[in-house]
Amino acid sequence: MRKIGVPAVAVSVMMLLAVSGWAVDVNVGPGNIGSGSLTTTGNNWVFTSTPLNPTGYDFVANPYSLNLTTYNSGNPVALRGFVDVSGCGTSNVNDWSKFYGMFRVVDNAGMRFQVVFGDDWLGSWQGIPAQPADRIRLENNYSPLYTQPEEYYFTQGGWTDQSPSNQIFPTDREYFMQLVLDPTNKTIDLSVYGKGNGGAQSPPNSNNSVDYKQWYNINNDPDFATGPIYVGDAFNFSAVQMRAFLYNSTQAPADMTNTITWDSMSIGTPLTFSQTPVVPEPATMMLLGTGVLGLFGYARRRRSA
Repeated sequence: MRKIGVPAVAVSVMMLLAVSGWAVDVNVGPGNIGSGSLTTTGNNWVFTSTPLNPTGYDFVANPYSLNLTTYNSGNPVALRGFVDVSGCGTSNVNDWSKFYGMFRVVDNAGMRFQVVFGDDWLGSWQGIPAQPADRIRLENNYSPLYTQPEEYYFTQGGWTDQSPSNQIFPTDREYFMQLVLDPTNKTIDLSVYGKGNGGAQSPPNSNNSVDYKQWYNINNDPDFATGPIYVGDAFNFSAVQMRAFLYNSTQAPADMTNTITWDSMSIGTPLTFSQTPVVPEPATMMLLGTGVLGLFGYARRRRSA
């Protein structure tokens, strides 16, 4: 689940793209939470879980010890990273998800927001055949509930019956999630970088009718259009912890094993939609460094000429 970085020969091009406002690759690895996985076997809501400890934190020994109001000087903070659900089953015809993978931020009063990954059977939509689709949803446990925006990502894809027709390319079932918590404005927001969704907004929240991944703001989906969720003082940004869960639902066979993995998970400054999350391979990083040294050598030669 690695993203290939930019070759050394493109270093100068990256600089130009940064100036021009085009999307620029940003290395998000290894992340201050890092990589991990959960595996659950069985059904009837059996689950496994693990804390998501950033460097310097231990939520088992010191629960709710993360203060988001000071962590980034009061600026927005994102729980972000690559999430791969390709190790989880897809839903049967007309059924709902066999698994639920959750990435939860919870305060010291037990109030929580969580990004939930699942998979449901969708009927035909805009001419696209019925098929399983991964669902990514921003859930909470408040009463009454806040809006819980969600978006589906097709696992098979197809052509719409719009005029002109658009092709929706299937997801690879790997997504970059970014749950943004803003302690100053007291809001919660969710964006996803992936391929295969059916959203119909204009850029940067485009309909992903392309064979590559794009950003999509789940909170601004036309079916919800809430924007960031304002929570006021109902969520305590100054005392939180984070945890991952993987549940097998009653739809899973008794002997079914599901696995969810994450990579380069971190808590830190959110990415912008002009930035592309990548994790360069080690060989690519060596080439990138060689390219940078080459540029410095060229500049030195120019000065001495």
